[in-house]
Amino acid sequence: MAHLLLIEDDQIFAHLLAERLGREGHRVATAPSAEAALEVMANARPPFEMLLVDNRLGPGMSGIELLRQVKQEHPDLDAILFTGLDEPEVGLEAYRAGAYRYLTKPFQPQELLLIIQSLLDWRTARRERDWLYILNEIVARLQGVETVAEVGRVLVEGGLRLGFDRARFYTTQERDGQLFLQGVCQDGAAQVLGFEQILIPLAETTYSARAVERREPTFFTDYEHGPGFLVNYPTTEGDPPQVYGDWVSVPLFSGERCIGVLNLDNCRRPRPVPEEQRKLVRLFAGQACPRPGAGPQAGGRAPRPSAGRDGPEHLE
Repeated sequence: MAHLLLIEDDQIFAHLLAERLGREGHRVATAPSAEAALEVMANARPPFEMLLVDNRLGPGMSGIELLRQVKQEHPDLDAILFTGLDEPEVGLEAYRAGAYRYLTKPFQPQELLLIIQSLLDWRTARRERDWLYILNEIVARLQGVETVAEVGRVLVEGGLRLGFDRARFYTTQERDGQLFLQGVCQDGAAQVLGFEQILIPLAETTYSARAVERREPTFFTDYEHGPGFLVNYPTTEGDPPQVYGDWVSVPLFSGERCIGVLNLDNCRRPRPVPEEQRKLVRLFAGQACPRPGAGPQAGGRAPRPSAGRDGPEHLE
């Protein structure tokens, strides 16, 4: 279900609607004005996935004005706008401001619930189509890489295009029979300071270690096995990295050797990863893994990602 912010100055209506949405499994917070909503959003942990906004909010910004401002900072944040019967022009303005749909008051809660579910279904279908295209493109780009570091950069860029807030790639080193992770490259929000200097035993990583042991992309929800080792490192945003919702650790193998790990997660708002998208990631990981013979060093030359004899296989 979704994490929602309801912005409504009619407190009785807001309470009743939030209560009904909560019974359907949604997490709902409320704000009585646009200004209050901005403050709630700034402090929300985890961030909101969707806004439900009444256009008439009393003194201050209107719902549409709020939506325009929010969309500038959070273009992927979806919204549903409530309008009055005497506001026939607001519907068009709502779409121009970036709303997914608008509802005319009064409305039945069930009507809103259906629109919310429709939005969630549409978002999932859109992401699945986007993921298939992006993953195929990543596999094609990997055919031209020369080093393990280049593999990391292609994967990190691709991870952000898939919609994750943050992507980090580690290569592996073996010392005295023990496997270590070495930070190579990262991108996205809340980047870890000194990431390239990180060198940590794989056994101390909690999440990457589980993925390497399973030899396949492994999905987690939040810090379900306890905080990861990166909580000891500051980020470009000051605080240690936080993880919300579903995320994945993808080990890359060359034959029997793990040569790297790609971690993709979210620190802005939770994004569920449905099973169909998880299947695509598993299929992608198999095609992205280099053939035996790759050196583990970040600057070492990397063999071409595995593919069929006639070129890269497309994900289907």
